[in-house]
Parts: sequence; C-alpha cells; structure tokens
Amino acid sequence: MNHKQDNEFDIIIVGAGLAGSSLACSLATGDHTLKLALIEPQRLSSSMPSLDDNVDNYDPRVSALMLASQQLLSDLAVWPQIEAQRVSGYQKMCVWDAEGTGEIEFDALDVNHPVLGNIVENRLIVAALVAK
Repeated sequence: MNHKQDNEFDIIIVGAGLAGSSLACSLATGDHTLKLALIEPQRLSSSMPSLDDNVDNYDPRVSALMLASQQLLSDLAVWPQIEAQRVSGYQKMCVWDAEGTGEIEFDALDVNHPVLGNIVENRLIVAALVAK
C-alpha cells in the first residue's frame, strides 16, 4: 500500500489560467484517484467576478470560444455558470497578421449555425473552473 505524504502528488500543474485550470478539472473528473496540485503565484478566487455595470469590473482579456470549446466546458460542468454571467455570441470573425500579408474570415452562415461561438471574459472562465 502506497501512502503519499501531504507534499507528494501524482501530477503538479503549474499555472491556473485557462489551460491549467481546465486540465486540473479534466483530470479530477472521472474514476481517477490522482492527487493533484495546481500551482499559481497569484491569489485565486473561487467566486465569480462581479457583474456590476461599471466598466472597471469588466475584464478586457477575452477569449473567442468556439462551439467545441464550449462543449469541453459543458463536459466539465462549468459552462452553465459561465453562460449565466456575461457571454456574447459572435457570427463572424476576421483574423489577419500584423504585416497585412495574410487574412482569413469565418462566418457562421457558411456552416449553417446561428453563431460560431461566444466571446467570454477570461476571468469568468477561470473563476468557474477554480470553483469546480
């Protein structure tokens, strides 16, 4: 029988941002008996950010989540909490490089969907994952 000490872990994830928190939730879900550590130098809050209408309360860092990313967050059981906050669907997107030599456009109409995905504040996603 293997008895791990309090400071021994099967997996240590460094960085509790979008990717690290998603990975931690994914590994913690299911039949795993892994002892996980999620390391982040900044203080994490498990509560959702304020929804006050004051512009100072909005996170300018956002992600354009495609439907597949939303499905992953649904599978982790956090999308309902995120969707209950601030999300904004997008129908079109144009991406180009800084030099202006390359450009690509996406349109929901081209794939027969009402939206391509949703724009979501990063801190809303992280707060939902950390709470999970």
